[in-house]
Amino acid sequence: MDQTQATHVFGRNLLPPGEGKGARALGNILDHVVSPPEEWEGAEDSVSLTGVTHSVPGLVSELSHPSPTIGLSDGVAGQRIAVANMRAIVEEEVVVGGSLPQLLIPSVAVSGMFFPRHDVDVFDFEAKKGEEFWVEVRSSQLGFKTSPLILVERVATDGDEFRVIDKIAEFSRPPKDMGNRAFPLRSRDPKGLVTIKQDGRYRVSISDLFNLNHDQTGRLYELRIRRPNPRFRAYSLTRSTLHRNINRRAAVESLALLPGQVLPISVKVERLDGYAGAIEISATESPAGIEVPSISIPKNQSEGVIMIQAGLKATPAFGRLDLVAGAMIDGEKVSIPIEHGQVVWEVGDYNNDPVLTRLSPERRVSIGGASAFPLRVFNEKGVDYVWQVSRAGRVKIPFFVDRLGDFTEAHTFKIGGLEKLSKHPGLTVPKGGDKAVLEIDLAKYSLEPGSYQFYLYGEAKGKYRRDETGEAKDLTVSTYSPPVRLEVFAAPFALECRVPSFEIRGGQQLTIPIQLIRRFGFEGQVEVTTSFKETGASLKVTSTMLKNDAFDLMVEAPLSEEVRLVGLELKASGKLNGETVVTTLPLGINILAAE
Repeated sequence: MDQTQATHVFGRNLLPPGEGKGARALGNILDHVVSPPEEWEGAEDSVSLTGVTHSVPGLVSELSHPSPTIGLSDGVAGQRIAVANMRAIVEEEVVVGGSLPQLLIPSVAVSGMFFPRHDVDVFDFEAKKGEEFWVEVRSSQLGFKTSPLILVERVATDGDEFRVIDKIAEFSRPPKDMGNRAFPLRSRDPKGLVTIKQDGRYRVSISDLFNLNHDQTGRLYELRIRRPNPRFRAYSLTRSTLHRNINRRAAVESLALLPGQVLPISVKVERLDGYAGAIEISATESPAGIEVPSISIPKNQSEGVIMIQAGLKATPAFGRLDLVAGAMIDGEKVSIPIEHGQVVWEVGDYNNDPVLTRLSPERRVSIGGASAFPLRVFNEKGVDYVWQVSRAGRVKIPFFVDRLGDFTEAHTFKIGGLEKLSKHPGLTVPKGGDKAVLEIDLAKYSLEPGSYQFYLYGEAKGKYRRDETGEAKDLTVSTYSPPVRLEVFAAPFALECRVPSFEIRGGQQLTIPIQLIRRFGFEGQVEVTTSFKETGASLKVTSTMLKNDAFDLMVEAPLSEEVRLVGLELKASGKLNGETVVTTLPLGINILAAE
């Protein structure tokens, strides 16, 4: 549906009896509701990972909350209405018959039907050299038993008709499944990028490889021919508990916590049309007593883990946990809701049995139980503290262990949420102990400079009493720590200049004061070199001796130096744990005309 047009909705039970106006259809009176264009302002063109189009707020009923816009009657389930940020049209063959190529103007969304058998729908559009178009179809994602095939060809005039000159592309395979065997999100809908190499007319033919034997109506599709639109979509998934044999199990999981318990939620992102930027994940709504720290999924990565925690003194609660993903795209803040993945029925071995999954626009979380979670592990600085370390350096993070009941054995907690630390031996807590230190030697793990987040996890066995009157029983629990934030610097030292850019005239000399900042107790030797980013720069650079970790750069510009902005880069290097570490400081020098 084009969001610039008024929308006419026809159906039964849309309005309370006696309200609104009707439309006659097949001898019956149908409710008729008109939604003006202004009610669609702000609606986003977005499709869930299973292809079910997101509802526009106010246009889909809930059993207990009828829609104020359409006025759906209580107890009546509404239909989702698709919103397109491009022209939305219908296949002409469905409306008026005929089989001539239908001329389109991208970007456009075409709703059509694979009918009758062997049906091939043909669409033409004009394009210029260098233009790019995504050609994609949605049908299998919408629940139809179809296997679409897309053929793109270049055509030319032959008298009053157009004939095919050459084949440009064929798309029959769907994109990579961003799920996995335990939670599949695959479909049979293909898509592909077409780059136009010369001006002309192009033809898109679409057919259904399954549509061979019977004339079946209702095999619908939506074909989109659109220009690239970098963006993303995301879904969350409850992590399976550790103490079960989950090697091949697709388990039904719920977000149910005891006071003090921490649970991980995986967030997976699909990057579309080349979007590669960082994505922020945060909560917009959660029940009282639930803490949900925000996380950032770095550039070019597609997965993160958000740790939710019930307060140690939290009372029983139940409610929605709404997560959103936000990012900057083309200078604008984009925010989308994150759907939640659910396994509908538990499967013991996903290699032998199909896994039935769904994505829900809502996720629910609860806090229950009279007793707190029996084994907690957390770092002494809390979730907001950022532990800092240099590349090739070492960081020591103290942890506390809070034990309830008979959970007194020694425990080992591994590092999760950070793939490059997955082989770290982890944190070992001795029997009966309540303190331990996690030491990470970055000389053994290639963590590039940047911000990271990880958590500890492990299994423990002990006796647990659910309430004061109950009997203590043997229990195996999966324990997770709150998130630990880690910042890795390029080196245990840095160069600092109070002013990032300077001006100099031809024939003059400039003095730039530089300070060497040392971190983490580093006392080793540091060597500093300079270089120009632009070629042909004839500036002369000298420096004073390093004294008290400070020195001056003297820059001299010849009278004949060209007027321009020159980039000067300072590079400091040193040795740490046998590895060379380097940090840089960029400066700008604006060369002015000689007086």
